[in-house]
Parts: sequence; C-alpha cells; structure tokens
Amino acid sequence: MKGIIFDMDGVLVDSMPSHVMAWQLSVKEFTNINVERKFVYRNEGRRSRELVKEILANYNGHSADTLLTEKIVKRKSEIFKKNGSFKVFPGVIEIISNLECKKAVVSGSTKDDVLNIIRQSFGNNFFDAIVTGDDITDGKPNPLPFRKALQELNLKASQVIVVENAPLGVQASKNAGIECIVTLNNTPLSYEDFKLVIPKEKIFEDMKSANRFLLNWCN
Repeated sequence: MKGIIFDMDGVLVDSMPSHVMAWQLSVKEFTNINVERKFVYRNEGRRSRELVKEILANYNGHSADTLLTEKIVKRKSEIFKKNGSFKVFPGVIEIISNLECKKAVVSGSTKDDVLNIIRQSFGNNFFDAIVTGDDITDGKPNPLPFRKALQELNLKASQVIVVENAPLGVQASKNAGIECIVTLNNTPLSYEDFKLVIPKEKIFEDMKSANRFLLNWCN
C-alpha cells in the first residue's frame, strides 16, 4: 500500500488569500505592522503561533510574548471564520477520488479551521488521516507533522509522497525522508522560491498537471 500526504491551503483548496488577509488584519490590529503577502506564503506551514513569532522577529526584531501571540492567533481565526472564503481547486475532488492509495492532510492551521474546511469541501470520510497545527508541538519545516501522518497512515516514509506548495513544507518533507512534489496553483511564489529545496522537474503548475504523476505513483 502507498500513500499521499497533501498540504491543504493552496494545494487542495483556494484559501490562502483569505488566510493572508486575516493574518494581515490581525497583526496590524495589535502591532501596527504591515505584513507583506509573500512573507505569509513563504512561511506557510508554520503553526499559527510560530508564524506570529516569525512575523514579529522579522518586522520588529523582537520575540513575541505569549499573551500577544495568543491574542493575534485568536483574532486571526475570528477574522478568517467571519470573512474568509475558500473553494476546492478545479479537478481536485475527481483527482483524489481516483487515487487508489491512502490519503492524508497535513496543515499548520488550527484544528478548527482545518476540520471546518475539510468538512465543507470534502466531507468527513474523504481522508484517512488529518494532522493540524494543534496536533503537534513543532510545525514545518520540522518533520514532526509528516512523521505523525506516517504513524496514523501506518506507512513508511518510502511508501509515501507529499504534495506541497510552500518551501517550508518541502523542507519538512525532506527532513522526514519523504519524496515531495510541488503544485503552484495560484501562489505568488515562483520557481526561484523553491530552487534551493526541490528540482524544477518536481514542480507542477497546478493539481491537474500533477494528476498523471500521482496516478502513476499510486499504481
């Protein structure tokens, strides 16, 4: 048996613009920092609290205290739930439905956000395992999220491939000893942002263009 581990935001569902908006607004509300869009994309995959610390360290040069971090994370989730929108990328449900192997989702987002998107977009029984930022102590690029998914799938690293859209996710996959491909979809990141972590031939424009590769992997 083989398995495929998917990142969720930006790979399966077009939700990253709403996540970026929510991060920008929540951070601005408490710190007056203007977070650049590409900064969020480059750091996608970090657990929410880790992302806040990264933002404050990058823009302020200071570490975040726990209270401020929790306030920003809570506010971000509130904004995303109220104003965020997401939709499954074209062809994703059909592509995944045709894959005859175990399937998992690994995301750095909070459990509430992940399960809400999965429930609305795919239903409750579409994936064999779901790992969220609340299920782990260290997010991407730490290999822990993918190692936890391997445990839940009961598969070895050599039996699995990861589908990512962010450099930190690719690095986490490599750190876990798992092969990885990238689907860019509508990210503002380019090949240049990935050149240090993955060869160009493993980067696909979108999920549709990766379909044949994934089908061959499962068979």
